[in-house]
Amino acid sequence: MDKSKLLASLAIVTVSSFACVSAFAQITTIAGCKPENYVQGEATNRIATQGSSYTPKCLRIKVGSTVIIQASQHHPLIAMPDINNIKNPFAASDRFTESQSRVMNTIGVFGYFCQAHGDAEGDGMAGAIIVEQ
Repeated sequence: MDKSKLLASLAIVTVSSFACVSAFAQITTIAGCKPENYVQGEATNRIATQGSSYTPKCLRIKVGSTVIIQASQHHPLIAMPDINNIKNPFAASDRFTESQSRVMNTIGVFGYFCQAHGDAEGDGMAGAIIVEQ
């Protein structure tokens, strides 16, 4: 391989890696989830309410995976605001009082919370989902 092409390729990988690290650093502030708190998900994932918390609270999945978040009258589900202008798949004009299922087709970080026990800043009953390639 030509030396200039090799250097250009390395520069692209370095910039891409830096962008991923920067995006990952940003997620540490969502719903109190730290990088070490994320649970690796599967093709289909269920996030349940247990008392006043979600289990799992911090979920890492691959693009195309399904996520079902439990919701009820006592635990109305709300999506956190969009991050980096990537639309949160759980966003709606109103809160959800029934469980919601979504196929996660967009790479990004998506937060959610219980309107009764959490807030949009991720305090209380809240969680986050990382969707990656």
